[in-house]
Amino acid sequence: MMERRVKVKIHPTFCVYLASIALLSSWQACLAAMAALFVHELSHYLVSVMLGERMDRVELTPFGGVMTYEPGKSPSKGLRGIAVSAAGPAGNYLFIAALSAAARQGISDAQLARQMILANTTMLVINLLPALPLDGGRILFSAGYYLFGVSGLVRCLSLLGVLAGAGFLALGLYGMICLGILNLSLLIVGGYLMICAAGSQRILLAENLYTVVQERSVPVHQVRRMALYRVPENMPLHALVEPMARSRAAAFIYEDADGEHWIGEREICQAMLKAPAMRIGDIIPGSAAGEKRETMP
Repeated sequence: MMERRVKVKIHPTFCVYLASIALLSSWQACLAAMAALFVHELSHYLVSVMLGERMDRVELTPFGGVMTYEPGKSPSKGLRGIAVSAAGPAGNYLFIAALSAAARQGISDAQLARQMILANTTMLVINLLPALPLDGGRILFSAGYYLFGVSGLVRCLSLLGVLAGAGFLALGLYGMICLGILNLSLLIVGGYLMICAAGSQRILLAENLYTVVQERSVPVHQVRRMALYRVPENMPLHALVEPMARSRAAAFIYEDADGEHWIGEREICQAMLKAPAMRIGDIIPGSAAGEKRETMP
């Protein structure tokens, strides 16, 4: 059987990122940034293939590639997940070591070698930050998956990603306003990291749908505060995972031609384990097993 090819998507900010480097720095710096990203993503890809991971798409962004897995598949956790996540920074580190050795022996162009080392070092350091969607955050997620609740772990690491992006953005603005130094790359990376970190929470919760649902086992008599969400009746159940993850207990209200209906979290979870794509309006309100509403022809 022919292996499925991994699709590569280029985010518009990646093109702006490379253009800003070429215009404000040099073509060598732009080439070095592209080489650092290539080494980083190739390392991820080779290790993932060796371990049998099933990636569907890689989106190139200013701080690296964001991997999307095939439908129904999710990244491995534990040691396998750590190995795939750490492969990119490890590839950059080995490339830096090779460039340094070549520069010392006078084999490579000194200026280009310095730019390559700087670009790979930047890629390495940024991606090892303990925040999602960066590799450091993925490493911590893979390590903590079996130790902590998935919902809380994802929220924490995603928040760190937003804070890291805000830090880069603040550093770029400080340099521009106070020092008169325009570092457009820093502004782009910081801004996009904040957006991507917020989105990574939804992606990881969806990838670990069943684990998140199975964690919702708080007995009703222990609930002290319940979050109530109003949603449209055509809302798919898997889209309710994110609001559920934000609260200790949750319930949902939707309205149709028969009026308002209240659906408890227990019913949502039981129905979600059977059919995540089912709409909330298809559940019989008050059913203990989350039965699907029968529709008349």
